[in-house]
Amino acid sequence: MKENFDVLNDFNRIGLFANQTSYDFSENKYLIEILGEKLRIVFVPEHGFFSELQDQVTLDNASAYKILNPNAEYVSVYGSNKHYSLRFPPFKLLELECLIIDIQDIGVRYFTYITSVFYLFETLKINKIDLPVFVVDRPNPNIGRIEGTPLQEEYKSFIGVAGLPHCYGLSLFDVVKWLKEK
Repeated sequence: MKENFDVLNDFNRIGLFANQTSYDFSENKYLIEILGEKLRIVFVPEHGFFSELQDQVTLDNASAYKILNPNAEYVSVYGSNKHYSLRFPPFKLLELECLIIDIQDIGVRYFTYITSVFYLFETLKINKIDLPVFVVDRPNPNIGRIEGTPLQEEYKSFIGVAGLPHCYGLSLFDVVKWLKEK
């Protein structure tokens, strides 16, 4: 993985939206560790970085993550701020030169990672933030498996982006392309 990050050489203030799947087996390290001092903010999804939290439980203390990268700030995008609950705080995005999304998904719409990514792009658009976003494209274990009907607009929520079928069989990169077109 590390050899594919030459594009990041020009950036000194990097953000990362990731969980425990953001791991490079050739380095035996998490991307949080690999990015080192350039990593400024880690946006932590629902359930925490290591999926250690029950659903609907907020991350109130991220000190355990400091072992991976003591220089980074850890910001929960799930419920830790009443003004930005479920959202990426725009003022935090403005502190960055780029953002990396590295979170493996299994292609089922009620997993909240995709909704968080959707909200990220919505926040960037609404606040007119021109932030380069890089997606680490990991294979979806259910790739190609599509089941169910697309979620209707009136039923969208944090556990379902409108337009996605129950099982959508796309990799994160393909979903991001679809979300950007939406």
